[in-house]
Formats: sequence, C-alpha cells, structure tokens
Amino acid sequence: MKKLLSFLSSSLILVLCSIAPANFPSAKAYNQTSSYGYMKCDSSCLFFKTSDITNMNIDNIYFIIPEGYFVKKISEVSSTTIQVSYMNKTGFVMTERVREVDFLPEIKYLQNITFDISSFSGTQLWSVPSTEDSSKILVKIIPAGTKKLTYVAEARGEIPVGSTSPVWFYCYYSPVSDPTSVFEGYVHSEKTSSLSPIPENLEGKILETTESQNQNTSSSHTTLPKTVEIVLISLIALPILVILVLLFLSGRRKEKAANIAASNSDNFHELDNTPISRKNTQPKNDINYLKNKKFSLKKSFDNFMFEPTCKNSENHKTTIAWDSLEDNDDDDLL
Repeated sequence: MKKLLSFLSSSLILVLCSIAPANFPSAKAYNQTSSYGYMKCDSSCLFFKTSDITNMNIDNIYFIIPEGYFVKKISEVSSTTIQVSYMNKTGFVMTERVREVDFLPEIKYLQNITFDISSFSGTQLWSVPSTEDSSKILVKIIPAGTKKLTYVAEARGEIPVGSTSPVWFYCYYSPVSDPTSVFEGYVHSEKTSSLSPIPENLEGKILETTESQNQNTSSSHTTLPKTVEIVLISLIALPILVILVLLFLSGRRKEKAANIAASNSDNFHELDNTPISRKNTQPKNDINYLKNKKFSLKKSFDNFMFEPTCKNSENHKTTIAWDSLEDNDDDDLL
C-alpha cells in the first residue's frame, strides 16, 4: 500500500511539472561568460577615458562606439563599469550598454570608413571636441579638399561659433608632407564631406534572431493559456487525490479489522486455557444437595429392595442408606 501511494504521488508531481514548464523562470542568464571575451555594443555606448562613468564631460569621453560592433573585455571594475579595449585604445563602458557573446567576431571594429575635408575651407585637428582652448590643437591646418581621412567614430562636443551641430568625427590623419606620421583627434563634422556609408554589423544579430524565433516557436507549441493550464491540472490532480484518499481510508479499515480479529483471537486462547469448574462441587451426602431434586431407583421397580435396616440405639427409628439412590432430574420419585 505504501509503495502504491508513493508511486501515485510521484506520478502527480511529474504530471504537474510537465504541464506548465513555462511558468518557471529560466535558469539561463542574460549574459553568459564566453571564452573569447568579446562584447557587442548597443546604441549610445559611450567610450570613457576613466572609470568614472558618471563624468559626462567631453574631456572624459573618447567617442561613441558604433552600434553593433565589438569591444574586448579586460576586467569588470564594478557592477556598472567594465574596462574594455576598442581598436588600439583602452577605456571603460557602462555594463548596461554591452552584451557578452560566445563567439569570435570576424569584423570587430569599424573599418575602411573615410571622409574628406570640405573643398571650401580647411580646418584643424583637436585633442578634444571643442575649440575653446587653442592649446588643444594637434594639427593647425588640414588643407581644404584633403581626401581620405580615416573615420573611427562619432563624438558629441561643443558647437563651434557659426555652426549648428554638436557632432565631431574622431579620426586618423597623416599629412601629405609627413605621410609616416599619424595624428588622431577630432574634426568638426560641418567641415567634412563624403563620409562613407557605415554598414550595420549583423554578426550575432542573425544568431540572436534565430534563437528568438526558435524560442517563440517552442513557446507557441508548449505554452498554454493560464486558465487552460489550471483546468487541466485540476482535472488530472482531482481523480488522483480521490484515489489516494480512498486507498488511505481502505487501509485504515483493513488495519482496524485486523486489530479486532487479533483481539478476538487473544480472548479465545484465554478461554481455552481457563479450567472449567465442575457443575456441582457439593458432595452428594450434603442435605443441601438434595433440595429440589427428583430421584428414581437405580434398578427397575420389580427388583427394588431396600438395604438392610439398622436400629438407632436412641430413637429406634429405621433409616435408609442414601448411597443406594441416584438422582435423576428427568423422572419422578417412585
């Protein structure tokens, strides 16, 4: 009985777990640690110069890492800050703006994007996206119409006098007069032209889309409306519970009957072992034994003879020997 109850209980638990697996949270974390250590950047992923990501000053920000491209994780500074590298630079990003991936990207950084300097006027290359401090000029003059400056990323900075946009381009520049030297800094976007189209990096996105579709498909096949789940669970669980209760009560009744039978058996053995007293323990020669008794002669009336009489020395009365008589409850005394 106990084994049957245990089996039914286990079956009920398995049925309940198999009906509504979608109600339990997944054990898979959103960010999984990969062996490659690359992280895909979301939009507005600022690349900070220091670990103080609350400092939004233009002096503390390199640029905005292009959306969809990758940084290499160096270390986790805190729950909100991660130290990473992008191209040849080391900096910091917000944890919430990156997602760790479990593959090695083929195109990690933005490549082969160029722009030209406007043909109307030359410009300068700055170490910060601002023209307020002339000491921050890296290259005093980039001639008008200069071609093929290497574009790295976009930055937000000061709006120069006579301009309307806060957008600057972080770039590499090699002067024609000194082609072996490479300068990197900021050029205001309104002084440029012919920026190459920036392609969307689809690495990881196709995989994410496929996984999302598979999850949705699987969910559509296995997930039922909550009301239907409750009804199904009730329909399956109720009969099993009724069976468990009936089996339990049946076991109790059988146990009670067995106890009663065992008790009766013990009483029977006690009676068997108890000696039965004789019906009459009084001697026959006791006068009280003769009360309310009917007697008959031992032999037939024709052969009846009295025992010899004897004289009593005192009253001379005749007595009969009572031992010669036998009691008979069924016959009258003759």
